[in-house]
Amino acid sequence: MKLKGLVLLAFAVSLLELLVLTLDIRIYDLLQQQNVHTAISRFRRLNSSLVERSLNKKGYSISDLPPKPALWTDKIHQNGSFNSSLVERSLNKKGYSISDLPPKPALWTDKIYLCINFNLNNVNPGKQVTETLLSYYLPFFKNITLIFNGDNWSRPDYVPEFVDVISCDSHRGWYQHKCIRSCIQRGSEEAKGFLYIADDMFINLTKMAELPTTKLWSVGSPVCNYSSIQIPGHKGCKWYWWDSPTYGAKNLNIVIKSLPAKWKEQLVNKAGFPDHFRAHSISDIIYIPQALVTDMTHVLDHIINTTELFCEIATNLAVNIVAPGRTARTTLVYGYLWRSDRSVAAIKKMATIAHFVHPVKLGIQDHRDIWIRYMEKQLSATSIS
Repeated sequence: MKLKGLVLLAFAVSLLELLVLTLDIRIYDLLQQQNVHTAISRFRRLNSSLVERSLNKKGYSISDLPPKPALWTDKIHQNGSFNSSLVERSLNKKGYSISDLPPKPALWTDKIYLCINFNLNNVNPGKQVTETLLSYYLPFFKNITLIFNGDNWSRPDYVPEFVDVISCDSHRGWYQHKCIRSCIQRGSEEAKGFLYIADDMFINLTKMAELPTTKLWSVGSPVCNYSSIQIPGHKGCKWYWWDSPTYGAKNLNIVIKSLPAKWKEQLVNKAGFPDHFRAHSISDIIYIPQALVTDMTHVLDHIINTTELFCEIATNLAVNIVAPGRTARTTLVYGYLWRSDRSVAAIKKMATIAHFVHPVKLGIQDHRDIWIRYMEKQLSATSIS
């Protein structure tokens, strides 16, 4: 038995040495091609790979190669045995070190603030979901705000210190335009813009790179006759939220009457009001450029202070006032699955052609797997993984 154990031990040691040698050779080959990011990314396996653990000992992560901004990771495992890591040894053998790695490629997301909203009241999204979101969004966005709903919650201890966490009383998401307002007030003037999304959503960052960050992005909306909306039964524009429980039609009328004359003129002259009014739209995703932050804040403040207007009406009304007309904003390719096929096949299809897919529930294993798969593709395509 003792001899058998020694043989197994010798085999394990030999196998580890072979792994190190293979890693050394592969990294060297890729370095020779001047593709350091690919050299690292080929061995990327979140939370489990030898490479990831090795870099973490020095406060780095695969998705955050130097030079990098000051992050919470700078202070993690500072006393770790960096020189003994497989990656460091591999680079040193060829005359390289971690400090020789090239700068992270410039991305359109570099100065975009990302806000991720969790609609469920007083519900902690959980460590796995939160860490999955952050693991894949942090390589793209340097500034992230997590928005939790309700007042009975506390900051999870697993959220990094540099990630902002705020609360927003959106009442199960019915009034999440309040969260959009909170989002655009979090950043500085250095921000190019603010991208607000739901947590249960896949966003096609590669496809979004084609969009102008100087314009507002929103989802298209149906054309309605405002007068017909006010008629009981709203036969001219059927939609659940016009009536109870939110009484959207009644409250929209209250808000419209309260608007300043200048805003009403915008609706009439550029937004088709009242006969061809685009009355409601999805509010789970919106991008607001820095140039429109002040105006959007003023309009949302007015709506919020007037009455409780359902979010998809309120957000769309604000968009029609701040960025009226098709030339003033960009329409996101529709990837909304709530009222249609929500299968994995449908998610895969929409993930390749739409700017976003919603919902994609990370708490559901099949959804999580496909979300990670397509986020991995985007990381690989940008060479920052």
